[in-house]
Amino acid sequence: MPLYSIDGPGGKTYKIEGPENATRDQVIQAIQNELGSNQSVIEEEEEEQSTLGTMADIGQGIGAGLMNVPQGIAELGALGIDIAFDTNTSQGTTEFFEDAKETLNLTPEGTAGKVAEGITTFGTAFIPIAGWLSRANTVARGGKTLANSSKFMKTAEKFGGSAVGKKLINNRLKLAAGTALGSGMADVLVAPSTFNTLSDSFDALPDFLKTEEDTKLTGSDEAWRRFRNKMRFGVEGVKLGAAGEAVFPIVGLAARAPAYIPGVPTAARLIGNGFDKVGEKLGANQFLKKYFTASGLTPRDLYEGIEGVKDFSKATTRDAAKRFIAFDNAAKKVVGRTKLFGKGKDGIQKAHDDLYKYLTGAIDEGTMTKAHGGGVTSAAKNMRDQVDGLTNVFMREIENSGLEAPAKQALLKQFSDQQGQYLRRLYEVHLRPEQFVMNTKLYDESILDVTRKIMSDTPKMSLDEATNQAKLIVNGTLGRNTVDYGLTPEAAAKLQSKALKTKPFGDKPLFKISEGMLKDRSKYLDESANLRALLGEVKDPKELYLRTIDQMSQTLSANQLYKQFATQNKTNFNGAIAKFNNGGRPLAVAGKELSEDQAAFLTNNGYTRLGDVTDELNITDAQKVFGGKYGALTGDFVPNEVYDSLTVAARATNPLQEALAISLQAKGLSQMTKTVLNPLSQIRNFHSGIFMVGANGNIARDMSIFESSRLTVGRIKDMGDAEFRETFNMLQKTGLVDQNYVVNEFRALLDEGADLKVAGKIADLSKRSIDKIPFARAALKGAQNVYSGTDNYWKTVGYLGEKAKYSAAFRRSGLDPDNLGAITDDLVNAGLAPRSTEFSGGIDFMDLMSTDIVKATMPTYSRVPELVKTIRRIPVVGNFMAFPAEIIRTTTNITRQGLKELGFKSSPELIQKIGAKQAAALQKQIRAIGAKRLSNYAAMAYVAPVAAQKAAMGALDFTQEQLDALELEAPPWMKGHTLMPISHTPGKAEYVDLSYMMPYDFMAAPVRAAMQAYSETGEVTDSQAKQVMEAGKIALLKLMEPFASEALLSERIADVFYRDGVTRSGSRFIAEGESDGDKLKKGFNHIIAGFSPGVLDMFYQERGGKFQPGRLTKAITNTPGGYGENFTLAEEAASMLTGFREMEADLNNTFYYKGAEYKGNRSGLLREFKKVAGRNDSTNESVINAFQEANRDLLTQQSQLFAHINAARTLGLTEAEIRRSLSKQARMGRREISFAMRGKFLPFTISSDLIRQIRQETTMLGQPRVIETLPLLELRNITNEFRNIELDPKERVQEEPVNQPNQIQTIPEPVSQNNVAPSVLSTGTVNKDNTVNTTKVLAGTNPLTQMIAERQSANT
Repeated sequence: MPLYSIDGPGGKTYKIEGPENATRDQVIQAIQNELGSNQSVIEEEEEEQSTLGTMADIGQGIGAGLMNVPQGIAELGALGIDIAFDTNTSQGTTEFFEDAKETLNLTPEGTAGKVAEGITTFGTAFIPIAGWLSRANTVARGGKTLANSSKFMKTAEKFGGSAVGKKLINNRLKLAAGTALGSGMADVLVAPSTFNTLSDSFDALPDFLKTEEDTKLTGSDEAWRRFRNKMRFGVEGVKLGAAGEAVFPIVGLAARAPAYIPGVPTAARLIGNGFDKVGEKLGANQFLKKYFTASGLTPRDLYEGIEGVKDFSKATTRDAAKRFIAFDNAAKKVVGRTKLFGKGKDGIQKAHDDLYKYLTGAIDEGTMTKAHGGGVTSAAKNMRDQVDGLTNVFMREIENSGLEAPAKQALLKQFSDQQGQYLRRLYEVHLRPEQFVMNTKLYDESILDVTRKIMSDTPKMSLDEATNQAKLIVNGTLGRNTVDYGLTPEAAAKLQSKALKTKPFGDKPLFKISEGMLKDRSKYLDESANLRALLGEVKDPKELYLRTIDQMSQTLSANQLYKQFATQNKTNFNGAIAKFNNGGRPLAVAGKELSEDQAAFLTNNGYTRLGDVTDELNITDAQKVFGGKYGALTGDFVPNEVYDSLTVAARATNPLQEALAISLQAKGLSQMTKTVLNPLSQIRNFHSGIFMVGANGNIARDMSIFESSRLTVGRIKDMGDAEFRETFNMLQKTGLVDQNYVVNEFRALLDEGADLKVAGKIADLSKRSIDKIPFARAALKGAQNVYSGTDNYWKTVGYLGEKAKYSAAFRRSGLDPDNLGAITDDLVNAGLAPRSTEFSGGIDFMDLMSTDIVKATMPTYSRVPELVKTIRRIPVVGNFMAFPAEIIRTTTNITRQGLKELGFKSSPELIQKIGAKQAAALQKQIRAIGAKRLSNYAAMAYVAPVAAQKAAMGALDFTQEQLDALELEAPPWMKGHTLMPISHTPGKAEYVDLSYMMPYDFMAAPVRAAMQAYSETGEVTDSQAKQVMEAGKIALLKLMEPFASEALLSERIADVFYRDGVTRSGSRFIAEGESDGDKLKKGFNHIIAGFSPGVLDMFYQERGGKFQPGRLTKAITNTPGGYGENFTLAEEAASMLTGFREMEADLNNTFYYKGAEYKGNRSGLLREFKKVAGRNDSTNESVINAFQEANRDLLTQQSQLFAHINAARTLGLTEAEIRRSLSKQARMGRREISFAMRGKFLPFTISSDLIRQIRQETTMLGQPRVIETLPLLELRNITNEFRNIELDPKERVQEEPVNQPNQIQTIPEPVSQNNVAPSVLSTGTVNKDNTVNTTKVLAGTNPLTQMIAERQSANT
């Protein structure tokens, strides 16, 4: 009979004898019958032939969807031609695009890829239409919108404001109808002719929507067929759009439903009050308050004020930077167009020089315009206007001061005269004094200049007197008063530079009030260019402008904070004593009139003076208005915790501090490269924001995603609109934006040591090195801006969402959200708003309330507790600890805010202010906001990931048992993560880890990990106590992982120097026998890879101490992975777009690892027992205990292996495949495999080598031992008692043997067993009845003694 051969899955070849002329199908059926398979070989073969992974299929689907949009539009245009002229243009168009997709390999095959293609195709067209209609609807309803510079959106505003627009889409129902119609129009526009409608796939849908098949028509007939099909897509799109619009109100009603259930608001109020009580209790503990809250021991109002000053200063400086960039861009544009003043740098330098002259009043607008054009002058004027605007604020402070009229008017005139020409004069001698070098020639010329000025002012003064006075003035200006004691200027300069480098450390103000700008300018500096040059005058307009804005804004905002704090909290000494007697603690005590004894009393009782008492006789009128270094608090006493908040402790400069700072810089650089410079992290960062906004109930039908993007970017042309600029600046000043925890954390680490000598130079060198790499600086800055901009975007969405829903609640209650008046205090008292005002008084209540809620409920770096910031400064511990800390904080705050809203009850005071009817309406509206917030948080944190997981399982027919098996086989670091299967074939499952995208998964992961550990522990022991302890341990470790795990870089260093070339996961990358050179090279590569940017790892990455092609490089070059993995560009693109990296549990190729791991653990247990048994001081008890413990641990190891075997079975590996993996690849013994497969325990027995070793030590070497022979009888009985115990704890009838410490167990005589231990563990010769003969081994090698031993054995 002929032999037939069929190639099957996995490269297998099936052979079978059969009759002559058998068909292929008959051969396959015969093989199937012989194998007993339920699935035909041909089906397996066809499935196996497709090597395209699910993520690759999705990537191809997304690419195809993007191609379909122009294809659908082009086909629609071609249809008109075909209908009119009876041509076949549309068919040619289709062929062109289909060929292009085929060439680009954009041909999805699986369900996932085709779904991705459909979503991309229709979503690309629908989203802008939905946005256009939403904006038009907002305008039609009279809502507020920020002016838009987009022509597309301007048409929406125009339509919404027209009479037609107001009639068609002025309410929710009409908007829904318009959106459904727009959806249908979009589908008609982009649907390609190759698509099928949903009715083609589902019989339950109307037949008339099924597409007409291609019957090879031509010309206009084919065109009409295609057109009718497009209309079917349109009708289907309208229906689906209408169904989608209907879902929104239903979902919204369901989310708000708890607010209308009797008793729920009361319960929420009680729980919310409980939250407050717990918070008060915890807050009373000074340790917890100091280290586990953002404000620490600082009074809350002062903390918010301090943050406000920082945010105001940052916002103003950021605005200044944008204005300078606008000038620079305008100048480059002019230079590039006209080649003005030469090419490139020369032309730009000329523009900068003229900008300096313009800002200082040396040239006017006309001169500037004539030289550079109107665009450059307009940008320069914007810069000048900002300085003048801050000058106006200074003048208002003067007007509101208590100065006498003459002094006030003189001061106002001084500031007024400076408008249009004021910029801070900055000198290198003050900015960088330790680097200042004296120029003796300029020094001499400066003295001559000043001498001439003195003699000009006082003609009667002699030359010698004028010269001596000039020297004093110049030296005083330099700060070189040491010259007065006989030192030369050069020696004085060197002495002071050295003194600055060794200056003792101490406290300095947190905010710098620039007193210099409040003093009259030196007439000598005005007159002498040489003196200004000697001081190192800074003429760079950018530095001057930005420093001027920074110092002016910080002076104004800090002064306002100090003044407000003093007004609200300062008391005199007697008032302080009265507060002390009443158990209080005054926050500020006036210090100017205190006696020495009173000052000492305050110092001894935990108070510190802020600065020195101001000498009223030696200060200018301007300083009287603005105070000293601490404004209105200068010279006053404050509690130590307040002092610590308002000052910064300068660090000592020593080698330890330098080393710490450098190591922290390295830690920060490593974190930055692996996150901000990682495209996958970037997209995950964006997607996670959706869940944070959604958790607060701010995902709505009309959410302001387009306005949020504009406010995030803050383009220069948008800044021309006053309302837009005001909103943009408000978001900056409230500290809502630029609070990304990742970016701010690594920036804080990189800034470590900036004030130190060595660390500071290293930081500067790193920055300069990056600047020298082409495009590196722009790429790094761009990546940081994108990462932090993503955070800004979602926080802006959150702010607009909070403001919109609260504004709507107020309006529906008959209140004007722009004029809430006195009820703001009632909202604060109810716990809805954190505060009603801020330190500057310039932020509207609705904006303040909305931004405060967002900062409380979305991760904000400035709210990170002090403990986390402290741990962050440990170089070897933790990675981005701010994130989990913030998730804990925001989860608590979301719950608290939701409970306060759901339990809101109008107070009698509020009812009296607005009336009972309006109060009841407001109560109803706010309760609905709370119900939606709480239900949305539950949905985003817990329901969404589980729903996605269950939906995928349903689509794949993936059972819970299979999911449990997949979780068991997943890498250990994924324990507790939410895994979603995306494909499954026998022995192989592809999945994605949803936890990377779910920010609130951190809160649920410890619970899931504990449950998983409880279940897995139950597979190796039936002890409930062990299960509970393991679950608790895993939960705690999972919770503490971000805080206690090794830092990214320190982990690699530990791999090399501490773990001797083995990674923390156990993978060896430096072999023990390698040469020192190879070890050094691999170790260096492993460590340096910690700084490799994530984007570079896509092309080349370190593996095993060597650099090799990364995933993207392998995809481009079609190179397989080390284990035969296939990488495709489509898969990489899908990962970059979705943020999901496809993981694979390919047990066909990897299951043997479980056997190898078991073998290693088994060998380790045996070694430990041999150590005990081989010790000369071991007793019978210690040997028996050690042997029993070794077998008990071995039982755990074999039970774990059995659990993995069952998981492999569940995931589709056959018995033969499991055996082959364990025997041929893991090289386990056949008998051991057989026991494991049957779930039976095979215990340790005593090896002949160990017995021989003990005999040699006692009889041959004469070494003294406590016991001369092992207690073989007892050990053999232990082996027999353990043997054949069920590996599945649920199948065990009785408990495992329990060892009683220090007691030899009485064990019955062994019963003959048919099973023995593997030969590698054989105790001696094996008798015919399979019992072990150890006596012969003990007799040694002498033939005579062996014969005697055999006879003795036979007689027993």
